[in-house]
Amino acid sequence: GEGEGEGEGEGEGEGEGEGEGEPCIDLDGDGLGPGCIADDCDPNDPHTLTNEVCDGFDNNCDGNIDEDDVCGCTAVALGGDIEGLACPGRLPFDASVALCASIPNHRIFLPRSAAQQTAFVDLNLGTAAWIGATDLDDEGTFVDFNGTELSFRPFASGQPNNLNGDQDCLTTSAFGFNDFDCSAAALVVCERFTPSSAGCLDPDGDGFGVGNCRGPDCNEDDASLAVLQTVHLDGDDDGLPGSVTFVCAAPLPAPPLPGPVPALVDCDDGDEFRTLACACRQRQAGGIQYQLCTEAYDFDTWQLGCADLGGLAVFPRTSQTNLENGLSLSGVVEAWVDGTDRLVEGDFLDAEGEDVNLRFANGEPNNQNNEDCLSLRGAGANDKSCTSLLPAYCGPLPE
Repeated sequence: GEGEGEGEGEGEGEGEGEGEGEPCIDLDGDGLGPGCIADDCDPNDPHTLTNEVCDGFDNNCDGNIDEDDVCGCTAVALGGDIEGLACPGRLPFDASVALCASIPNHRIFLPRSAAQQTAFVDLNLGTAAWIGATDLDDEGTFVDFNGTELSFRPFASGQPNNLNGDQDCLTTSAFGFNDFDCSAAALVVCERFTPSSAGCLDPDGDGFGVGNCRGPDCNEDDASLAVLQTVHLDGDDDGLPGSVTFVCAAPLPAPPLPGPVPALVDCDDGDEFRTLACACRQRQAGGIQYQLCTEAYDFDTWQLGCADLGGLAVFPRTSQTNLENGLSLSGVVEAWVDGTDRLVEGDFLDAEGEDVNLRFANGEPNNQNNEDCLSLRGAGANDKSCTSLLPAYCGPLPE
C-alpha cells in the first residue's frame, strides 16, 4: 500500500511541474502571483483579486473600495474620511440595518457632525434616509448602536414629536433629523467602518454587540437572537399585516435590491377578507388613473396602505378639480393626498421631498391644533391633523 501511494504522488507531482512551467508563487494565499492565473497587484494583501467584488476591501488596488456598484449600491462620500454606499429602493428600518450589515465592514449611516450631515444633504437623494439611532428603550433618548446617547442632534423644527406614539427610529434629510415609524420605508445609506483594536464586545459570538459590530444585540445570552425586528400581527390569519410590535429575533437576511415597497396593511384584523384596498374606486384625472379608497384611517397608515397602488396621490394642479368632483361622486367629504409640512410649517412636501402645489380651500392652511398632513375637499386642499381618520386618494396606478 505504501509503495503504491508514494509512486502515485511522485509521478503526478513531477508531471504537473514539467507540463505547466513555472510554479505559482502566491505569498498571501489569494491565488494570484507570478506563475498563477494572474499577477497579484499586492502580494501582501490576501483580499486582492482580478476584479472588484463586494467585500469591503480594495480588491483591484486602485485605491477605491467596492466601486462600480458591485454591492448593488452607489459609492458615496459621507464627510471627512467616511465612505459609504447609497442603495436603491426604500426599506423599513430593520431591513435597512440588515442590508448594511450584510455588506462587509458596513453599517447604517449616522451623521456625527455638521460636516457629515452636510455631506449627506449634498448627495441630493431627494428624500429622507434612515440613520443608526433609536429611542426604543427610552422614549425621547436616542442612542446609537453602542447605546451611547447622541451628542449631535440637528432635529428638524418640531421634531422629535413621537407622532401616534410609535416613532422610535430616526431619519435624516435636508431639514435635519426626524423621528419616524420604524415600519415605514426610507432610503438606505450605509457607512464603511474600519474595525478597531477594541473590536466588538460580543459575549454570545453572533457578531452583534457593543463596539465595531454588525449592530447592537438585543439578547447577548442567545447567539440566535440579535436584532429588534418589526412584526405586523395578523389576528385574523388572512396573511395581511395588522398592528405593529417589536421582537428580538435572528438577524434578517439582506433584502433584494431594489428594496420592496411595504405591502398593504390590514384594515380589519378581525376579518380575513378586508384590506385597505377592499373599498377603492377608480377615478381619472388628466388622463391618469387614481384610486379613491373609502376606508377611514390616519395619514401614516394610508401612506403604507397605498404603497401597492402607487402611493398616496400626487397630481398636477390642473387635475385637482377632477379629483374634487370625484369625492362628491363617491359620497366622500374629504380624503388624504400626499403631502405634509412636518419638517417646516407651511412648506408641504410629498414623499419624495418635492413641493406640493395645490389650490387650498378658503382660510387654509391654518395649522389649527398642529395640522401637518394634507387632505382634499370639494372646495380645495386642507391641512389636517395626521391622526384624523379619512379615506385616501392612492395613485397614480403604476404602469
